[in-house]
Amino acid sequence: MRVTENVRFLYSARVLAEGAESMLRLSTQIASGQKVTKPSDAPSVYASIVQRSDFISRLGARRDTLDRSASDLRLAEGSLASAADLLVRAREIAVQFADPANGQPERDAAAKEVAALRQQLVAIANTKGQRGYLFSGTQTSTAPIDATGAFVGDDLPLNVEYADGQYTRANVDGKYAFSAAGGTDPFALLAQLETDLTGGNLAAIRTSLAPLEAVHQQVTLVRTDAGVAINRLESSSGLTSTALSHSEKLQADEKQGDIAELATKLSLAQAAYERSITVTRQVLNVASIVDKF
Repeated sequence: MRVTENVRFLYSARVLAEGAESMLRLSTQIASGQKVTKPSDAPSVYASIVQRSDFISRLGARRDTLDRSASDLRLAEGSLASAADLLVRAREIAVQFADPANGQPERDAAAKEVAALRQQLVAIANTKGQRGYLFSGTQTSTAPIDATGAFVGDDLPLNVEYADGQYTRANVDGKYAFSAAGGTDPFALLAQLETDLTGGNLAAIRTSLAPLEAVHQQVTLVRTDAGVAINRLESSSGLTSTALSHSEKLQADEKQGDIAELATKLSLAQAAYERSITVTRQVLNVASIVDKF
């Protein structure tokens, strides 16, 4: 085969290879429904897709964190509601048994109920959520109320990101609700009420009425804070979900190929490939004839 014919053959072979690669790429795009699957398909578009994928990943993680935090706060709000109801019951007992018309056996029974209420309040204060103990501040791995009824957590905030570089509190102040930091120590108050009922100290029982009302108010105040925080987190989660959906749609639009258009291109590529095969055969035939002379 002469040099000129050899060059033609190599050129035809390269055209065939390029045609086969084009058909493979278009077939892959049709099968996946995506017009950009790798950098060579469209470098700038592919780079945009990669950047948006990272953004989508961050939005998804942020939304999940907001949702988990809101879930924990809803549990905290419900726990505080139960604590408030329990304190209302304790005050009802104090009102009832401050009356001398009740006998000591009845006060002893009431003392046992107050002791049970105190243990229930400990369990409520030590409620755990997805991130750990709800009322321990940042000490989420430590139960806030120890065996003596002392608060051993902290009142520091657990912050979550709701926008780039913007954070909001995702817990409530358990120290304020369940210790003297809020004004009254509910555990010490209930323990004293139990003692006063057992001892028949009617004056002390009457004296406990105001502190019982005060501690109910401090728990209710923290419950209100929880409700505000829940609304803030749910709103942020909703906005994040909207941004996520919009970004995912843009991502899909960038990736999505027009199947009819891709099918037309594939058909043209196949026709071009067939023509290249015909030309290559002709080159080989010509080269064979020339080589005989």
